[in-house]
Amino acid sequence: MSPKIFKKQLVTAIRHFDKTAIKNTSTVIFFAMIDNSNTAEMMLEVNQLISNNKIAGATDLLDEILVTEPGFGRAHNHFGRMYDVKLKQPYKGEEHYKLAIKFNPEYASGYTNYAFLLSGQRRFTELEVILKKAELCTTINRATIASEYGFMYESSGKLDDAIVF
Repeated sequence: MSPKIFKKQLVTAIRHFDKTAIKNTSTVIFFAMIDNSNTAEMMLEVNQLISNNKIAGATDLLDEILVTEPGFGRAHNHFGRMYDVKLKQPYKGEEHYKLAIKFNPEYASGYTNYAFLLSGQRRFTELEVILKKAELCTTINRATIASEYGFMYESSGKLDDAIVF
C-alpha cells in the first residue's frame, strides 16, 4: 500500500471511527509511537483557528496531527469539542472524548468536556462513571468535578447527596 493511500485511509478511519479500517491497518500502532516535534506548534494553530471560528482549517490540521499521532489525546479532545460545541454533533464529539481519555488518561480536559456533554444530555448514570474516573486523574480540577456531581444529584432529585458537593 502506498503511503499516500495509507494516509487517506487512516484519516478516514480516525475521523469517522471506521473500526474495521483501523483494525485492518496494522501500522496504526507504529504511527501512534511517532514523536512529532511540530505537534505543539500545530496545536497552538488549531486553538487559534477554533478561536477565529475557522473550523475547516482546524479540522484539516487536527487530521494532519492524527495521521502522524493517532493516539494524541489532546487532538481527540479538540475534535470532540469542535464536534460537540461548534458543529452540534455530540455523538461524534463523544467518540473523540472517549479516545482522548483512552490515549491520555492524565489529560483533564477530556474528562471535563465529556462530563459536560453527558450532563447536558442528562445521562447521569454514564456521567457518574466518568466522574469517578476523573477523580483518579491527578491534573483534574476538583471544583469542576464537585460541581458536576452536585448538578447531577440535584437534577436527579437527590438533594441530600447534592449538598455534599
